[in-house]
Amino acid sequence: MNTIKDQLEQLNFHDSEIERITLESPRKCSITINYYNWEGNDGGQKPWKWKKLKITFDFLAIIEWNAPDLINSPATILDTRFDDKIDELIDIEQEKKKKYKSYRSPLFGQGEDCVSITFILSSFDDWLNEDGGYLRLIGSRANIQWLSEGCYEGQIHIPIRES
Repeated sequence: MNTIKDQLEQLNFHDSEIERITLESPRKCSITINYYNWEGNDGGQKPWKWKKLKITFDFLAIIEWNAPDLINSPATILDTRFDDKIDELIDIEQEKKKKYKSYRSPLFGQGEDCVSITFILSSFDDWLNEDGGYLRLIGSRANIQWLSEGCYEGQIHIPIRES
């Protein structure tokens, strides 16, 4: 099965930029990313074409943003990690199920795919938090959408050559 997590894991978010985070309700969140599109460009022969990706969580459990570099932009993504804090959340949910017999988890119940994605950001002045910059979103009922409006097209990408 090709889950949302599987689809996100196939993407190379390096050099992408967070454009917007929207809390649409207390539990619904969307993030719009100007995706650098390493896969869709030919390594420098034409102007670089970005794509725009919107990830929506219909049930948001956790949002954490640490941007300790107070001068530079905290929007550039260096890398991604998946499944942060999932084990702890599963343990908490198991305790709730023991305590409340009819408890149904909004994260793990009803066949929901829980997605935990952490974007490691270009924010290094880690005097506020030794972890450096990151944006972590954990939720369920997630979906992704590629948008066609407002995509960047820019200078030719200069590939790094191995010597």
